[in-house]
Amino acid sequence: MRYFSTVYILFFLAATASVATAFQPILAPAVSPKHGRLQDDRSRSPVVLSMSDMTNARNLLYQDQQQAMLRRSVAEQELLESRTTPLETPQLKKGSAASGTGFAAKTSPNQWLAKQQAKLLQKEGVLRIDHALPDEVADALRAYVLEQQAIALDITQKDPSKSRSFYGVEQARAHRCDLQLSLLRGGYKADNNNNDNSDDNVLADALQALLGQNGSLRHLYETLVTKDGEFYELAAVVTDPGSNRQTIHPDLPFQDPAPLYVVFVKM
Repeated sequence: MRYFSTVYILFFLAATASVATAFQPILAPAVSPKHGRLQDDRSRSPVVLSMSDMTNARNLLYQDQQQAMLRRSVAEQELLESRTTPLETPQLKKGSAASGTGFAAKTSPNQWLAKQQAKLLQKEGVLRIDHALPDEVADALRAYVLEQQAIALDITQKDPSKSRSFYGVEQARAHRCDLQLSLLRGGYKADNNNNDNSDDNVLADALQALLGQNGSLRHLYETLVTKDGEFYELAAVVTDPGSNRQTIHPDLPFQDPAPLYVVFVKM
């Protein structure tokens, strides 16, 4: 079956039990560009803009910003394509010491692999893990996210004031949806008091396959953030044909050690 949208599940793993990032506004007095003297705002003539003027100006600024980001993303793509190589994916080798012989007998193969993955992640800053979810779980999760997107769209079209309950900070980009996810069975169906008669909890099943006792990321999770780490955020990103390439950016300023690890699961 051919898919036309790309779906990512995005979640953050906090390295400590509490993570907080504060952004303080920078306040400064006005300075006269000609004389370099402080200006008293009370001496200025007031400029009155109508709501229509403000909306138009905001839209023009937003469009200009999007065009600038698009030019930057194209330049980044050209730069990266000529200077990057495929990501490594550490694998267990048949008959290796990690199979449980000799000094490695106290370390399970999965624990050994997690340590190699953690070393590569700490060295390169990024790690790819193939087949983190079984195919049937990934297919079910993808269908679930698209269903949640349709529910959110229906609700926000009827009441735009509810959009922040469903979407991330950036809501206006074309052909892209940043969707918050609910851990309740049925997701937004349950949030809106709609009965979900299914016994399945697709999102919980996927998280169990990733982080549960036998999850594909369980040992890596414990190696990086320990059992005291915190599941910090959960969302989905859906990109449709025509979506602009996202620019390279950090979610947080660099810190040593890392306060958060970001996990993308592509479907």
